[in-house]
Amino acid sequence: ADPARTDYDPPVDCAAAQAAAEALGGAFARAGWRVMVFSSDVAFIEAPLVRGYVAADSSGRGVIEVRYPMNIKTAPAFPEYQAHPDLFTIKPDLNPEWEASYFRALRDADAVVLIGGGRAATITGYLALGFRIPLLSLATFGGAAHRLCAAINPGQDLPAEQDCNLMSMHEWSDSTAGQCVEALRSQISRRKTEIAAGVTRERARCHEDGVRSGWAGLLFLAAIAWLVAGFSLAPGHGAFWLLLFGGGPLAGASGSTVRLLWE
Repeated sequence: ADPARTDYDPPVDCAAAQAAAEALGGAFARAGWRVMVFSSDVAFIEAPLVRGYVAADSSGRGVIEVRYPMNIKTAPAFPEYQAHPDLFTIKPDLNPEWEASYFRALRDADAVVLIGGGRAATITGYLALGFRIPLLSLATFGGAAHRLCAAINPGQDLPAEQDCNLMSMHEWSDSTAGQCVEALRSQISRRKTEIAAGVTRERARCHEDGVRSGWAGLLFLAAIAWLVAGFSLAPGHGAFWLLLFGGGPLAGASGSTVRLLWE
């Protein structure tokens, strides 16, 4: 939320976005959540978010994870670090490009919140939607978050209709940050349910494959036993022709079952 930028589409209400970020920081701290931040520059929303987080973290058990590329000589300098160094975890990225530390952080994120922003925020939002990472894209303050919110499909994407209603609110109040936390809790819960259902389906598929394997093995052994029994009988024996000609179809059934399982 940089007031010096003129390329936000739509324009960002920078003062309101900064205030909302500070309120969200406090809400995350009270919820006991960790946060990942990338820059202490006043043009970004991390600075007020960290300020609100530290002010609300009365337990001293919170974690503010600071990520930055190695080509930056010193870690982002948040003023709160001097008085509360135990709240911060500094994680430099060996890759010198900021995109590496920024986008790679999505791998470790349980949720994503977008406020304002430009191109990088847009990419982050679509990655979160594609990988079904719980997401709040606050359209209230303009910028990329506004456009991305309009692209969310509640019937297909993880955010539900009530989440989209929250993201599209025209007015921001002191209670909205707490509502954002609850909305993210709900998305995290739904995502866990989806993952658990996927694991159950995979286990069922593995069980079905195991049953097919058992039948394939039994059919294969039966075909061998059938043919061995057929050739062990004298040609004049009544069961000789039955065993001999019945072995072919049984072997075919065994082979088709094995092939189906293999494919």
